[in-house]
Amino acid sequence: MRFPIVGKTIAELNAIGKPNGARSEAIPYVIYDQQNYPAAGSAAGLQFYLTQQADQTLGNLQTAGILPQPQWFEIHGIMADFMAVPVIRAAGAAASAADGQLQDIELILKSARATWELTIAQKSYGVMPLTFLHASGGGVGFIAGAFTATTQVNQGNNGVQGTTWAPNGSIIIPPTQGFNITLRFQPTLVPVSQINPIRVSLVGVLHRAVR
Repeated sequence: MRFPIVGKTIAELNAIGKPNGARSEAIPYVIYDQQNYPAAGSAAGLQFYLTQQADQTLGNLQTAGILPQPQWFEIHGIMADFMAVPVIRAAGAAASAADGQLQDIELILKSARATWELTIAQKSYGVMPLTFLHASGGGVGFIAGAFTATTQVNQGNNGVQGTTWAPNGSIIIPPTQGFNITLRFQPTLVPVSQINPIRVSLVGVLHRAVR
């Protein structure tokens, strides 16, 4: 990570650090939420940010569906991560040679024709294909071994990590205004090999009062 190192006067530091009704602090931030795509498929779709997750590894909203006062969020990117862990399948264990995480991602994106829609204060930003929301990260490495029988493992990400649909700050979530993201799928159920947790993340700048 690279960031600028700039000297500041004591007066400047005091002005930044002390509460001031006319001043906010701005920090890089991610607002995320995770929901499950069922193994049997989904016709109802998935709703993100409408509830507050008790487990903060699944979501970090302080209040269900809104930002508290006084907070504003400047959206610079939206990302989608498929969180299922790859499974190594021994010979004969897989339903097909392509069965696994990579196949599941392809089924959700292309067979289920997944779309996403951002809504803020009942105003829609969408509808667009989920293929435009890429992964934030994931394991990078290789697998090696000596095998006496056919074994297969597959792993995938939703697009190239670090690239995604990016409004670059042109969309703002204001305080106390409801917002959510909805994923929709074609009406015919598209089954996958396992439950697929999907994490949606809003990446940008959080503006809040200096405390």
